[in-house]
Amino acid sequence: MRITYGAHAFASLADHGLDRSWIERTVIEPDSTEPDPKHPERVRAYRSVPERDGRVLREI
Repeated sequence: MRITYGAHAFASLADHGLDRSWIERTVIEPDSTEPDPKHPERVRAYRSVPERDGRVLREI
């Protein structure tokens, strides 16, 4: 699987103190998924991030 990061994604990583490995882990092995209500062709992936006290990360 190839994961592509846009300019907005790189800015969000820096702004929120996120690690790329958390993003990739969420996309590749999500805890749960659901269709994006605004863009049915996209999927929302959710995963708990132990490194951030179990907070849940959402990626589309």
